[in-house]
Amino acid sequence: MTYFLPAMIFFVLFMIGIVVFATVSNDQYNNGKRPQDQKITKAKIIAVNGITETSHKGLYTRAILGGLVAGERGAFLGALSARREVHTDNRFTFLVYYEGGKTEIENVRQSTGRFKFLITKLET
Repeated sequence: MTYFLPAMIFFVLFMIGIVVFATVSNDQYNNGKRPQDQKITKAKIIAVNGITETSHKGLYTRAILGGLVAGERGAFLGALSARREVHTDNRFTFLVYYEGGKTEIENVRQSTGRFKFLITKLET
């Protein structure tokens, strides 16, 4: 029992460190501030294809909530009401060439900073 509190404190600090590291890494990835992003050859970024994905937001959540409140009929009505919330997501695949000869395929959403970064690299 004497090791429980120090172990718990260490675990919480470790998890906070992981969250901070992931946030910083994601920000660097989205804004092109990673060292390897500086080596992207400008003329060799190719937008391979664009895919439009359509999803129904909240379908399962509303079905579960409706099921808890009113049984099977409530689940059915909850799922039907969620179909009105249609979310369209444009995803693009980029083929990225780096100066050292490394090639990378990236799948990014149009609404992300990574998409804007790759498009500006492609245009310049």
